[in-house]
Order: sequence, then C-alpha cells, then structure tokens
Amino acid sequence: MDNQYRLSDEEHQQVFEKIKKDFLNNSLSVVNPKVVITGGQPASGKGKLARDAIDEFKDKGGSVIIDPDQLRSYHPKYDHLQNLDDKTSAGYTHHDAKKWSLELIEEATAHKKNIVLDQTSADFDTLKNTVQNFRDKGYKSVELKIMSVPEMASRQGIYHRYEMEKSLYGTGRFVNVDVHNEIYNKLEKTVERLKDEQIVDKLTVYDRHYKTIEQKDFTLERNREFTDQERQQHEYKWFKVIEAMETRFAPLTELEIVRGLQENDRLKLNNQKLVNELPPVDIKTGERMDIQVVTNQTSNLLVAKDGFEKHDGYVSKNIKSEGQENLILMRQNRDHIELINVTKNELLLDTKIDKHDPKEAEKITLDTYQKIKDQIIGLENKVTLEIQPQEPTKDITLSRDQIINDVRVHLKTEGKLGADFAKSANGVAVARGDYIKLTEAYSQKDGLFKSTELPKGAEVRITGHTSKKGETYATGTYNNREVELKIRNVQASYGDQYQKQYETNPKVKQAVDQKATAQQNNLKAPVTPKAQELSASTPKQDKPSSRMKF
Repeated sequence: MDNQYRLSDEEHQQVFEKIKKDFLNNSLSVVNPKVVITGGQPASGKGKLARDAIDEFKDKGGSVIIDPDQLRSYHPKYDHLQNLDDKTSAGYTHHDAKKWSLELIEEATAHKKNIVLDQTSADFDTLKNTVQNFRDKGYKSVELKIMSVPEMASRQGIYHRYEMEKSLYGTGRFVNVDVHNEIYNKLEKTVERLKDEQIVDKLTVYDRHYKTIEQKDFTLERNREFTDQERQQHEYKWFKVIEAMETRFAPLTELEIVRGLQENDRLKLNNQKLVNELPPVDIKTGERMDIQVVTNQTSNLLVAKDGFEKHDGYVSKNIKSEGQENLILMRQNRDHIELINVTKNELLLDTKIDKHDPKEAEKITLDTYQKIKDQIIGLENKVTLEIQPQEPTKDITLSRDQIINDVRVHLKTEGKLGADFAKSANGVAVARGDYIKLTEAYSQKDGLFKSTELPKGAEVRITGHTSKKGETYATGTYNNREVELKIRNVQASYGDQYQKQYETNPKVKQAVDQKATAQQNNLKAPVTPKAQELSASTPKQDKPSSRMKF
C-alpha cells in the first residue's frame, strides 16, 4: 500500500536529520539510562502512560519519546495524504515512520538517553527482541506499562479520538477496527507469556481508570462488568461521536456503522448483569426477570434514539399527530409490553413477551422496539382532515443572514459546499467552497506557507484546507491568485456571493423560499376542532403505574 509514497533513501535520511534535531536535543546523556515501554490496543489510553513516563524523567535528564504515529507527520506527503483520506494515510507512511522509529532508537541508545517507547507491545517475540536490544546497548532498567481495557471501550475510543481530532484540526487519526481486534487478542497471549518469561525488570498493569492492578487480573479486568457510571460515560461518548459526525455531514453509511456499534454496545451493557445465572423471577415483585431485561433495553433505545423521557415505571414522549400533541407512553404490564396513547386513551400496541433464554434478549428487544417504532411513525404520519381556512400566502422577506444560512445549507445538500472544517477568529464557520469577506486586513508571514497580504473587504473563495503543527490553514483564491489563511487569525463574514446566488439563481431561490414558507406554515399550524375541544378541557391524567423500576 505504501510503495507509491515510500521515500528514496536520500529523502528518508534528509527527513531523519530533522527528526534527530527535534527529538534528541531536549534531553541529556546519563550514566544509567532507563527505558519505559507502553502496551495496549489502539485507543486504550496508553498515550497517557507515555506522557506520565516523560514527566517522571523530567528531573532525571529528560527522555526521548519514540512513537511512529508522531514520526509519520514528518513525511513530506503526510498533510497531502491526510487531506485526501485521513483514514488510510497511515498505511502510506508506515514504512518510513517505522524505519525512523528504529533509527531513532539506535541514536538514542548510542547517546545513552532515557527512552519512552510508545507502542502496542502486542507480539511477545517482537517485544522480547526489542528488550534484548536495549540490554545489549547497556540498558539495565527496562519497565513495561500495559493497559487492561475492554475491547468495547477501546473500539469506541478509536471513533471518539478520530471525530474529536477531525472537528479540531480538519483531519484525524483512525485505526482499522480489524487491526484493533487483532492487537487486542494478541495482547492477552503476551501477558500470559510474561508470567513465565520475565523479560522486563518491572511490569505494571493499569485498568481503564489508570489504577494499578495485579498482572494475574489482566483478563478479569478486561471482562469486568461496567459500573453504572461507566455505562453512562460510554453512552455519552457515543453521543459526542455521532454529534460530531452529523456536524461535519459524514456519509450516511459511516453514520449507520457507528449507530450500529452504539446500539450493540447499549444492548450488551444493559444485558450484562442478567445474562449469567439469571433467576427466573424477581423475589421482591414476582415479575419474570427475562421480561425486565427486554423492557429495560427497549426503554433505553426509545430514550436514546427517539427522545423519550424516563419516569418511574414507564417512558413517555409527546408526539404531534393530526394537528395536536399526544402523550405516548411505553410500560410493562406483567408479561406484556404496552404502548398507550394517553391523550386519546387508546392502546396502540400490546405485545406479549414469552419465556426465553436471557441470551435471546437482544433479538427480542430489537423486534419489540421495531414494533413500537412502526406505531410511532404511523401516528406521526396521520394528517388532520379538518383544516381551518388559511390566510393568503404573502411574499417572503428574508434577512441577509437568513439568506446566507439557507443558501449554504442548500449548497451543502447539493454537494457544492463541504463540511465546516474550522472557525474564524470571530466565529464564522468555514467550509470548502465558501466565500468569506475579510472585515479586517490580513497579513501572514509565519514561514510555514507562502506569505499572504489581503486588504479589508477582500472576498476569498475557499478551495480547501490543511493543517500543520495543530494549526488549520485554509487555501483559497483572491483576484485569480492563490492565498492561504491561518483561520483562527482571520476576522471575516460571509461574502456577497450568497446573496447574488439567491437573486440570480432561480433554483437556489426556490429552495430557500420553500424552506422559509414551510417554516412559516409550521409556526401557523392549523388547529382542528377536536384539538380545540381537548385543549379547553385538558383533564388531569393519572400517572401510569407499574411495579417495574427502570
């Protein structure tokens, strides 16, 4: 995969000379140098172990951090590859990054430097050879710090880290899930072999919260049940991942994959406590435990995916149907799950949960959830038959800001405008294809890119973006010449081109006006006589009851 972008020997060495200056000049040679090696699957949190080790060496001569992920950014084509596809760029730079890390180890050991080697340590034989290499170079202290983290948590961490980096810098670091799973499985074998072959001087195992645990508990901690707080944190991180993906207009296929992972995790976590040795009946309530599992999981899906609210014994949501609000609730009634329209005193669904193996709870939950979802969709799609006469349609008058916002949304749906990748100093979101108008003169002479001088009022067409050392730069054109802008230093507003497109492009104007008309109609939604009657009476509704606790 990486042959196309593999550097020549001369180019590789030129880059390595710069790496040596950046990585070797910040530490001292010491009489008894030490090595700290990290271990753990991708996104398990081993990066913090490396940072902690660096801090420990600060007053002991400093250290050299060796991490192929850091070194790959020195590849001349790295930014270009990241912008093309940040999920595959690592494969193209792997050869040189790996080689630089080995060469940096040789340089650091030759100069007797303390070393922090940040890696997965998944393959025992490779780890053993690495440790022996340090021994041969005179290193008498080699410590291994390894993370014991559940597969579910680190897999989620891959997506969370990627989306957070992408929202901040425009690109992110992604690890293929198959690679993650392979490393996860190999680590357990490595830890087992470390019990018999003590190749390091000190081995410390950390749990997901960075607390030390016994080496013998490595697998036990990985398989430990999540606490209630850990479940909540796990769900919240999925929420942040999906929120970031929706903000950047991620492809629907990517969103569906992540939502599927979220749903699978949710079901596994909610079922975790009850799958093994599940008692058939709750002693306190007399209710079957298998239906409690299905009820809990179905409720959690409705809350997470459909906006239902949790109450004591039921979940509920107000749904607009036939021009009026309807209070809909889902509850357990003995061995049945019921969906009720409280407003109309109507039973929408009554499904019996037969006795089943607890391991089948996930499938039954999904079937039940889909039945409820079908009822909700049918309810939402009902239209009122009695409509009050509407006022004649008036010409729509939109503000400049509303026109700009709606035109940008239309262009994004048409694929003519990319996802927002950064914000200017005054908070203007910028995307590929945008027109931005400078409200202050702009000058850039920082040496990272060619210098740019732009007057106040210059309207720049954004053509792309790149990042360097954590800074996001936009590339664009102004007066037929290319320019580059460090986005966080730019004071700007959106350009006049959006107003012009609205005024001169009939298709754009039609789309914007239709959206505005629909919004106005929603604000003036017709009220049926039946709804008026119910609104006038508004009888107090009894709180639904059940012995079931959510």
